[in-house]
Amino acid sequence: AGATGSAAGPSASLLCSCEILLLTPVAFRTRALRLLAGKVSLAARVDFFGQSKEGEKGKAMREEIVRALIKAQEPPPAPQKKALPAPDERARPKRGGKKYRRMKEKYELTEVHKQLNRMQFGVEEDQNGLKAKGLGMLGKSIASGRLKIQAKQQKKLQPSRKRQQQMNRGAGARAGNETAGCGFSSSLTFTPIQGIELCNPDAAGAAANPAVAKKQAANTKTNYFSSTGKFTKVEKDLASMVPKAV
Repeated sequence: AGATGSAAGPSASLLCSCEILLLTPVAFRTRALRLLAGKVSLAARVDFFGQSKEGEKGKAMREEIVRALIKAQEPPPAPQKKALPAPDERARPKRGGKKYRRMKEKYELTEVHKQLNRMQFGVEEDQNGLKAKGLGMLGKSIASGRLKIQAKQQKKLQPSRKRQQQMNRGAGARAGNETAGCGFSSSLTFTPIQGIELCNPDAAGAAANPAVAKKQAANTKTNYFSSTGKFTKVEKDLASMVPKAV
């Protein structure tokens, strides 16, 4: 059975017309309805077994529901202001090294800003137009008066002695492995008649230099076409082919 009123809806039950729910703000009525539904089921069991004929259990359940709703409507606690921790007075270690020095040089003030922040004693500084922005000592060190500073000499970082020795050893090893020949030279030639021919690469050098050609001819004649040398390997092979007498 439904009930009339602002709390009653299309699917409202009998609990929507009770006093606790009607006195509860609209934002907390769903929470109150859930609490009532749970306590009503417990109260029905107590009433069925006749354990509380005077209604003490029901009153205790009502007070519990009211306390829960009052607690839910309390505003959240205000944020507490916490004191900042005491500063640590001990000296902290400073970072160093080549990498950190380079990072500091990257973000440090330029020489122009350093000159802008300096003032010469007893000398009036120049100003930039009508903005009354002082230029400090910028342009005072040069006779021409131009807003220019001397270029800072950058120190070139040299490799360490150990690294230099490793580089020298590597360069020497590469120089020993390199040859004087060109990487694009080949012993194959293309001719319009026979197509691809296999030629001697040393022939071109011998044709250009007669002394080299003469030396190569002497070596070739001595090694392959000597008048005194013999083909000992061929003679051994022929001797092994002659049948032996039985």
